[in-house]
Amino acid sequence: MKRVTLLYGLLLCCLQTAFAQVHPGNLTIDEQSDIDSFAYTSIDGDLIIQEKSAGAIVELNELLTLTSINGNLRIIANGAVSNLDGFSNLTDIGSGSITISNNSSLNNINGLSGITTITERLVIEDNNVLDNLDGLSNIAILDGFEGFSLRVKRNPNLSNGCGIIPILTYDPSYVPVYPSINSNGTYTSSVEDIIAHCNTCNTYEGNLILTSQTQVDTFNYCEITGNLTIQENVTGGITDLSSFATLKTLGGGLYIKSNTSITNLDAFNNLKAVNGSLELSKNAVLANIDGLSNIETIRGNLVISINKKITSLSAFNTLTTLSGNLNLLANEGLTDLDGFVNLKQIEGFLEIKGHRNMRSFTGLSNLNTIGKDLRIIGNDFSNLDGLIKLKEVKDNIELTNNFKLSDIHVFANILSIKELRIKNNNLSNFSGFSGLKDVRAIVLNNCDITNLNDLSNLTSLANRLVLYNNKNLENISGISNAIGKNIIQLEIGGNPNLVSLSGVENLEVINSFVSIFNNQKLKDLDALSNINKITKNLKIQDNSGLENACGIVQLLENETAVGGTTTITTNGVNTSAVETIIAFCDTNRVFNGNITIRTQEDVDTFKYAKIIGNLTIQESSAAAIRNLDGLTSLTNVSGDILIKNNVALSTLDGLTSLNTVEGEFVLDTNNTITELGYFRYLRSIGGKLSVINNQSLKNIDGFSSLRGVYGNIIIRNNKKLTNIKWTKLNHFPF
Repeated sequence: MKRVTLLYGLLLCCLQTAFAQVHPGNLTIDEQSDIDSFAYTSIDGDLIIQEKSAGAIVELNELLTLTSINGNLRIIANGAVSNLDGFSNLTDIGSGSITISNNSSLNNINGLSGITTITERLVIEDNNVLDNLDGLSNIAILDGFEGFSLRVKRNPNLSNGCGIIPILTYDPSYVPVYPSINSNGTYTSSVEDIIAHCNTCNTYEGNLILTSQTQVDTFNYCEITGNLTIQENVTGGITDLSSFATLKTLGGGLYIKSNTSITNLDAFNNLKAVNGSLELSKNAVLANIDGLSNIETIRGNLVISINKKITSLSAFNTLTTLSGNLNLLANEGLTDLDGFVNLKQIEGFLEIKGHRNMRSFTGLSNLNTIGKDLRIIGNDFSNLDGLIKLKEVKDNIELTNNFKLSDIHVFANILSIKELRIKNNNLSNFSGFSGLKDVRAIVLNNCDITNLNDLSNLTSLANRLVLYNNKNLENISGISNAIGKNIIQLEIGGNPNLVSLSGVENLEVINSFVSIFNNQKLKDLDALSNINKITKNLKIQDNSGLENACGIVQLLENETAVGGTTTITTNGVNTSAVETIIAFCDTNRVFNGNITIRTQEDVDTFKYAKIIGNLTIQESSAAAIRNLDGLTSLTNVSGDILIKNNVALSTLDGLTSLNTVEGEFVLDTNNTITELGYFRYLRSIGGKLSVINNQSLKNIDGFSSLRGVYGNIIIRNNKKLTNIKWTKLNHFPF
């Protein structure tokens, strides 16, 4: 019995569902929830869609199940509905009418394209933004009462009525009697206007160049297979472009240039795509370009250049595809960049140049990819906020002569570019580029930065490093992680406060040239000491404060190290000639990196005054190091000193020229050392001082000149050490 009851219940449910697909009688929908729960395929009566309150209905997509209405379809007074795509499967309205009225956001009715016959009336009234009737183009028969069959009124934005041409031309005797068409947009306010506008369609094969008003007035094409160029041949020769209202298809580019009397482009409002480039240049009084506002695709470049009166680019807010470059040049009427809000990708470069009146950069707000360069040159805005979604620039970024530009945070998502060029802006830091990982070249000219620390996340820079005329630049160590063994070009000049080249120590080969010039406070070239090959020229010139050029002595002593010319002149006392540098550096050489001394031969052949790294003295075998006399040239170690496990050393006399140890000083398990020697020049140690396990050490008086140790002091397990006379350091615990 239970099984029978269950089967009966299931059968009843299925029957109810099947019959529920047809709605009996009239149906009124007044809120979105009615739309969302709609499940009918047919309505046996009228369908009325009219919101009960503002915004109560926003879209009709859930009506796609509906295929027929045996009554009237009325879509009335809906403020948020923008299209009728939900009716895309509707093919039959039986014996009813269609009324579409007072829908303030409705811009197209393409969803009605499945309907072919209306037996009563068709009314399209008071839809403020509706611009075409293309969705009615499949209706060829309209059988209504005389005087009421067709009403198209008060649709102010309606510019294309071609969708009702099949109705108007179905029966010639029908045209002057039944339709009531008026108070719409251009070309849609009378039957005659619509027929004239829609039925005259000729195609021009090839490129068309128009140079006079007479030629423009005779234009009667809806399609050009090539380019269209409008360029007057005499001043004031072209004044009115209204004849282009018929143009719908352009197979090539559109070039409007060097015209003195054209004020607007309203006639091009039927153009949706330019299958080439679009150029507006040198049009003296062109102010209104809103006629281009229906263009969605440009399959070439977009150039807007030297148009003094254009004040807005909002006409391009519908543009979604740009296959070439976007070039905005010297349009002095532009005070902001407020267009291109739907453009997500530019396949070519973006250049914005010469807009001294532009104060705001709010456009391009959805742009995320630039296929080539980004060039911002000679503008007066202070930020680039419109580029906030930019994630990729595939070639170079150039910021030049934007004297008020102080904020570049929009580049935070850019990880890699080919070249970064920055010149003459108002940037005090490069924090906007702190996310950069990879760049091939950096060119900085006349920037207000003091260092390159904001570029410390860079891991690769293999092409050029050029630093010119950066008056506040003091050091470049921030790019040390990006500098490898090779670079093509190194140019550093006109940086009056630069004191060091630290940051480029890894360089070994320069595949073009090196030029270091006019850096008045630069003291040394130590950071260049690992370079062993320059394929072209070497220039060290006009660095008046340069005291030590030993960082390049290895290049000067090797005749084949520099492939081109070597120019060294007008630097400091010991750095203004090749011969002088070689002579001076005989005892003042620099080594970049760590040095480990393991044998007496290592000691005897040592020739450096400075080590930019660590020094380790640890014999390779018992008694392999007997003394340190060969180290007397060494004055500076930027890292640590470790002297450990040497069995034949009795003193550290060879190191007593030291004046700087920036790291630790460790003396560990050297069992034959009895005394240190006198480190008369050593005033401080930058890290810890550790003297441990030296069984023969009797005193450490050699450190008596020390005034500071900036780390722990550890002295222990030195069995014969009985007295420490360091009155200057008695405030340090040990």
